[in-house]
Amino acid sequence: MAKIFDATDRNLRSWIEEQPMWFVATAPLGADGHVNMSPRGHDSFSVISDSRPHHGNDWRA
Repeated sequence: MAKIFDATDRNLRSWIEEQPMWFVATAPLGADGHVNMSPRGHDSFSVISDSRPHHGNDWRA
């Protein structure tokens, strides 16, 4: 079950930065589709600030 955080504290940010791999998934709205899941490298997800995560390669763009 997912857990929702109001902000990213130092411990959570450290844990995120230590992860070697992430998974990105999409799911259809209807029952006739399938879930598409792909692994991503650790450098594709980052924490910009306590309330702003980023998925992608260049967060400044």
